[in-house]
Amino acid sequence: MEGWTEPKRRELDFKQCLLYLLDHLILAIVVGVVCAAALAAFGSSRSVKTDDPKKTYDNVVAVNRSAYYPVAGQTLLNTEKAKINGTCIVRSEIYTDFSFRNIEGSTNADYNTLIYRFQQDSMIRFVSDKTLADIVRQINSKRYSAGQNSVTVETLRWQINAYYSGVNVLQFSVTDIDTQRALDIAGLLNDAFLEEVRNYEPIESAEVIEQPAVFFDNTSVSSKTTVSLTALVKYGIVGGALGVMLVFGVLIVLFIVKDNVRTLRDLDYLDLGLYGRIPKKQSLRDPEYKRIAYNLILENSSEKILFVPVDKRTGVDELADRVSAELSAHKNSSEIIRAENVRSSPEALLTAASADGIVLVATCGASAMADVEYSKAEMSRTGKEIRGVILVGCKHS
Repeated sequence: MEGWTEPKRRELDFKQCLLYLLDHLILAIVVGVVCAAALAAFGSSRSVKTDDPKKTYDNVVAVNRSAYYPVAGQTLLNTEKAKINGTCIVRSEIYTDFSFRNIEGSTNADYNTLIYRFQQDSMIRFVSDKTLADIVRQINSKRYSAGQNSVTVETLRWQINAYYSGVNVLQFSVTDIDTQRALDIAGLLNDAFLEEVRNYEPIESAEVIEQPAVFFDNTSVSSKTTVSLTALVKYGIVGGALGVMLVFGVLIVLFIVKDNVRTLRDLDYLDLGLYGRIPKKQSLRDPEYKRIAYNLILENSSEKILFVPVDKRTGVDELADRVSAELSAHKNSSEIIRAENVRSSPEALLTAASADGIVLVATCGASAMADVEYSKAEMSRTGKEIRGVILVGCKHS
């Protein structure tokens, strides 16, 4: 179709986006450091052991229970091997003489199967609910020096590690936070088992061959606050990376959503030219003020030019004063006049009526494209020529 033109497309400027992120690099680093410290503190709190007897006792129960019900693919030590600070381990051994009268003529496979079944059945009786309930009642009727003065059937069950050494010797250990209580529990377990197996046909006899004795005692050792350096570094790196990515992610969203004027391509999109750019750094501004003044001198020796900001945040006073000073220094009769932004001060339209030309002033990276477009549309209504845009506060070319 004749006269048809493809509409303009404003694409994301990846270079400006990168520069925008670099401008906020210090913020990203600060947030990254804060997140690294916070996550490292969280990691260290998970690694710190406690001197609280109740927490130590709960840890004993948890470790033993996890050893009995391990997570898939994970090997966990029971408390007898873990040797938790603030605990003790008491061991005892019971000799059990199994009866084989009912398996005469059986094969070796049958024999081994029955032995395994006898061992499992005897250990079930060893920690039966009735046995544990009687022990809990007797133990809780006494007072011990440890802060945890009561046990339950469920917690007591996970203080005990029982296993057979060979065919006949039942070995067990009791892990606790109080040495005397562990000895008392082991003694009561021995007595209860000897009483229990009297009515258990597969065991002809049982006797204690190793009285309860302390195998490991660390109850007097206070748990030190130990933090793994590797864990701190790991949590710190992860926290720092997450913090930086969070800041950069927010900044990228803001960069896209805010849609501010940043480059010549943005001005081209609005069909406006660049009349001048004033750096953000004060020491670099003088040459640019002179450049704008020289352009005015070359254009005409006697003109009245209106500098009008596109929004409230953009100031034109310093710009107008410095350009006017340069014009005076070269004895040029051109005059710089100024106005408030047209969106908040419609009087700018009346001021523009007395001008020979209009220059819009926008803050680089801060003035919205919509404000520039609105100011252009309003100023165009005056019939005066819009010479272009001066970008102030420029950080990048």
